[in-house]
Amino acid sequence: MIESIADRIAIMIKRTAPQETASVPVMRFALIAIINTAAALLLAFSISLFLSTLWETVFAAFAFMVLRFFSGGFHLQSSTLCTIASALLLTTIPLLPFSDDSIFWGTVLSVILLLIFAPSNIKNHARIPERYFPLLKVSSILIAGSNFIFHNPILCYSFLFQALLTITIRREVKK
Repeated sequence: MIESIADRIAIMIKRTAPQETASVPVMRFALIAIINTAAALLLAFSISLFLSTLWETVFAAFAFMVLRFFSGGFHLQSSTLCTIASALLLTTIPLLPFSDDSIFWGTVLSVILLLIFAPSNIKNHARIPERYFPLLKVSSILIAGSNFIFHNPILCYSFLFQALLTITIRREVKK
């Protein structure tokens, strides 16, 4: 659904200004990202408004997106599925139970996962040269590690879920 909307918008833009715009596939790719993010946030914020957790969900979304920018992570094949999964994840974070121990150990696990896997799946999704990947890893670890100072359950779960999305399992193809 999101892909077809992005496709129609990209074609419409290209028809309006054929010489001044990028190719339809380039615009389509960018529009999918924009529409997906906007739809996920709109859905998450709408649900959280109903649950009376709007500001906690806004905070969770911000924390999740900041870490995701530096750490990368798994991408679903369908934008619509990504929108739904993201909205559900973000609205769930403020509802999860927590204790001082769970915040500490969640933060520890986040840092360990990011130490091992970050940055993940960035090569084909961002135009960041590989020479900056060590800086992305350090930034990711520092962002997640900041919760040792803040000791915040929403940060803990946002960072933990994002860190889990950096896990990559490489399979070797046998010939």
